[in-house]
Amino acid sequence: MKYLLLFTIISIMTIQSSLAAIERASYHILKGRLHKGGSAIVEITEKDKTRFTAKMSYDINKKSLVPIPKKVLQGETVIELPPEFKDKRGYAMLEKKGFMEVPKARLQFIKRMNWNGKENAYDILITPHNGKSMIEVVYHPSLPAAGWGQVIITFLSPYPILNGYKAIIELN
Repeated sequence: MKYLLLFTIISIMTIQSSLAAIERASYHILKGRLHKGGSAIVEITEKDKTRFTAKMSYDINKKSLVPIPKKVLQGETVIELPPEFKDKRGYAMLEKKGFMEVPKARLQFIKRMNWNGKENAYDILITPHNGKSMIEVVYHPSLPAAGWGQVIITFLSPYPILNGYKAIIELN
């Protein structure tokens, strides 16, 4: 009976861990003109031979009297990239090509830069085909999870006050 119970507990833990994120990194959202800050998490949900998938969940704390619904300032974005983007190879390939189309977005190399003491970081722009945002990412291979040190989301919104608004998200 003890062994059956132990086997059941181990099986449940194995199933739960297989459903969890492969890697995770926590971020803080810097204060802006319309918001007081916030938090974000990037989780790598797939990292295999066919694709590299990162899910970014965010919660932006708006300032008082800002006429934007809370639901617009929290949510998640799933970014699906070719498998080469799980490490430096994808970013080097993008640098060579300049831009590339992937099923749900257009990727564009912007520049190499130094970011927070990390030399030769890659600055790229991800423009999802859904038309809701533009996402600028600073990648360095020494950083956790997706390797993103900074993410800048530019909102493309029907709310005039939010259209073109930027939220700067940095690794904790």
